[in-house]
Amino acid sequence: MMLKALSKAALVLNHETAHRLAVSNAEFMCNILWDGSQLWRIYKAGETKQPGFLDDYGQCAEGLCLAFQLTGNERFLRVADQLTEIIRRDFYEEEPSAFSYTAAWHDALIAKRREVFDNALPGGTSSAIMGLLRTGHLTGKPDFIAVAENATSRLMEVAATHAPAFGYLLQAAAFLLADRREIVLTGAEADEFIKLWRRHYEPFDLIIMADPNIDYTYPTLSGKTPRNGNPTAYICQNFQCDAPVTSPEQFGKKLEEV
Repeated sequence: MMLKALSKAALVLNHETAHRLAVSNAEFMCNILWDGSQLWRIYKAGETKQPGFLDDYGQCAEGLCLAFQLTGNERFLRVADQLTEIIRRDFYEEEPSAFSYTAAWHDALIAKRREVFDNALPGGTSSAIMGLLRTGHLTGKPDFIAVAENATSRLMEVAATHAPAFGYLLQAAAFLLADRREIVLTGAEADEFIKLWRRHYEPFDLIIMADPNIDYTYPTLSGKTPRNGNPTAYICQNFQCDAPVTSPEQFGKKLEEV
């Protein structure tokens, strides 16, 4: 959750300290808490302990996605992708479209626990859903989005009746229903573009500060490079992109149109 807050503060408010801390925290997750196959919940005195639970995977995946949006560092998105695949594979059950708080490789339990309510902290289910949604859209993987949609739909009737118990889940539902833009900014001098976006801020936009020096492997960013050496903005909806624009004036007009 700290990584999400820092990344959003850096993206939306241009907070330099938040940017630096977000990058440091994301690198810590990728280098220490994630060992390539397992996410660890606890780090103390140079040692990792306790395999992560559902909320750990969901929160870390979403946080790393936001760190990727902030920096364009594809490693952050790649680890988020791996964490989200584990959510889909090891925590999710197609019948009844629900998540278990633990996976098969946790210590044996008498009964499976499902954490569907949100309290002071988001519950495991809503954390997983938000991780699936953001990762699915950024990686272009519709199977992640489909799992999130199914799990959200299953809970909507009770969430509508008891909204205070499903605060983060309702945010996920709003994300699903939003008329969202995917915006990729690339080029060495894209500062004017991000300033304009902040003036036209929409909370569900997926804005990515792409690194022009990286040859991205994910299809959502592949080919989105600076045009003729100029900073360039790509504005998309549902993965369908308009022609790229290379001037702040054009970008501002596009933001007003959408």
